[in-house]
Amino acid sequence: MSSKSLENERILEEVIRELEEESSTQDWDLCKLNIQSIIRAFRRPKPPEKKIETLHKKITNCAIRVAKNPSDEVASHKLESFRIQLKEELEKMSENWCRRSKAKWIEEGECSTKYFYAQYKARKSISSRKSISCQDKIKPPKNGHHERDTLCHIRDFSMKLKRSTWQQ
Repeated sequence: MSSKSLENERILEEVIRELEEESSTQDWDLCKLNIQSIIRAFRRPKPPEKKIETLHKKITNCAIRVAKNPSDEVASHKLESFRIQLKEELEKMSENWCRRSKAKWIEEGECSTKYFYAQYKARKSISSRKSISCQDKIKPPKNGHHERDTLCHIRDFSMKLKRSTWQQ
């Protein structure tokens, strides 16, 4: 335990409360374990890079184990769960970096956020266009020479399109 950890008032309160209990004077080993757990609870979490590094090591070890014994189902399940955890950690890290960079762009007043926002809106509009579906395929009238039939076709198609978007 370092003296720096006692500078935090909440840690200090918890440690003092633990030391003031009657059971702490009788069982010193248990008291030390409780104090260590208090300090660990207030400790900063590991950076995601460390988690990713340890997951890579675990994946490598499990992959070697599975390669040596392909019939070992426990190792293959562990390998799959480690891969899923790695994917989740990478997604979290990329989201955090995206948020940080966006916040930095906004703080510095860069115009690049307008570009990225436009790209985001374009992607969203493309995906929303793909999600729109007409139940029955509307084909233009076979005698496309008549303006009236074409205009009726456009009107009917747009009404069906509006109905399908309202229902979603």
